[in-house]
Amino acid sequence: MSKEIELRPHQKRILDLNPKKALLVHEMRTGKSIIAKLWSEHPSRNKNTYIICLKSNKKDWTDLCPQSTVYSKEEFKKYVGTISKPTAIVIDEASFFASPLFVSKKRSQLAESLYNLIKQNPEMDVLLLTATPLTNQPASIHTLLTYIGKYIDWNQFRDAFYVLEYKPFIPRPTWFPIKNWREKANELLKKIS
Repeated sequence: MSKEIELRPHQKRILDLNPKKALLVHEMRTGKSIIAKLWSEHPSRNKNTYIICLKSNKKDWTDLCPQSTVYSKEEFKKYVGTISKPTAIVIDEASFFASPLFVSKKRSQLAESLYNLIKQNPEMDVLLLTATPLTNQPASIHTLLTYIGKYIDWNQFRDAFYVLEYKPFIPRPTWFPIKNWREKANELLKKIS
């Protein structure tokens, strides 16, 4: 790197921890990309690092991390089968990969592809970046935690965040998020991210 980057305290703290797998939940414009760049350059993971991002951010990531292979999320879906022996992966805008993994009708191809890649490469370091970990359902948190090795049994998670309800417009009982699920999810995020 040609010039030294001056890190803010929250950036330095994360890099000092040097987590193998982590979910980084920070607001927009707080330097998540700088953290990811420096994290990916660590000697234990800079051999075969992949960065997955939005198509609109691909050039920025390629310029920021020239030592890494950068794919848009669309390219990731297409080329995930060609990724061999990755040492690390950075997922920018990880909320796009957070569809429910253990509810097959709601599982996305992106979520399934990332889950399988992580499962096939358990030694691969994983860094998830997002400013919006909470989507419209609690299962998104479960998925993100699963990617970083913080697996919670789906039935236990479901019982904590959902309630089985009968509705007149649905022929059988269905699981709906509990009323205060966002508060509970934020508590969980504070402990783990």
